Amino acid sequence: MGTLSVNILFSSLEEEGGVPKKGVAMVSKSHCKHLKVIKGEFLKEAWLACAPLLFDDFGNKDKIIQRIKDTPLSRNTIKERILKLAKNVTDQQKIDINSAPFISLCLDESTDVTKSARLAVFARYCVGNVIKEELIAISSLLTTTKGTAICTAVKNSLAEKEIDLKKIVSVTTDGAPSMVGKKNGFISLFQTDVGHSILEFHCIIHQQALCAKSGLTSLYNVMAVVTKIVNLISSQALNKRKFDALLDEVNSVYNGLLMYNNVRWLSCGNVLQRFVDFLEDIRLFLLLNNTHSCWMLCGFQN
Repeated sequence: MGTLSVNILFSSLEEEGGVPKKGVAMVSKSHCKHLKVIKGEFLKEAWLACAPLLFDDFGNKDKIIQRIKDTPLSRNTIKERILKLAKNVTDQQKIDINSAPFISLCLDESTDVTKSARLAVFARYCVGNVIKEELIAISSLLTTTKGTAICTAVKNSLAEKEIDLKKIVSVTTDGAPSMVGKKNGFISLFQTDVGHSILEFHCIIHQQALCAKSGLTSLYNVMAVVTKIVNLISSQALNKRKFDALLDEVNSVYNGLLMYNNVRWLSCGNVLQRFVDFLEDIRLFLLLNNTHSCWMLCGFQN
């Protein structure tokens, strides 16, 4: 949330009900920032419990305590303020995007843990001399993930933000056929709706992933060994408890290994780094448990 947006919102709150309502807005903002909800009445009770000690040497201690008592922190009040904050952010985003002369989009379609297809739409644009990159929408693709479905979802998301399609000058995708297909790909269909040619870019991170899969074939054997050992320790409840106990004994700074799968390919580096950090602990664990994977690990070290 921008500073200007916050100041405008807080000014309106002061006009509505003064400092107590501004305090509610600050509490609501903290809830949104940390993605955690704390019962408002519990928070007020905690404030009142410690206020006499914290403000004991303040001349206006009674006024401070009364302010805390006057601050409404019920569940409905917090919900109302969070909705106001969300609306304010959305309105400010609309103003900034529509004031930009040109807009660049970035799309990423993926399947989440519930096996639902999600499409993330990002926009990059200039506000004055500042370049901003904001999430426009996360849409659900209810049926197919073809270019037509993606094009419809993108157009609906842009319409909700009241974005002029003529301002779109470039689109970055993951290079999938549904995105870059010559006839029914998103780029081709979207250009027809926009009415002018669009610069097409392939996401550099996806390019790196493709290069890693096709060029670094020597890592396949390494990842196969690492994945097998990590699964042996982390997937079996007994082994995981024994390994956790071993980590406690050696006062490890980590609480366990990281698991890897092909979908979350960006985690490959983190998995390997954690494995290397735990290499001696893993070797000791496998030796103590007389596990066949110990010989595999010894070969890996050599």
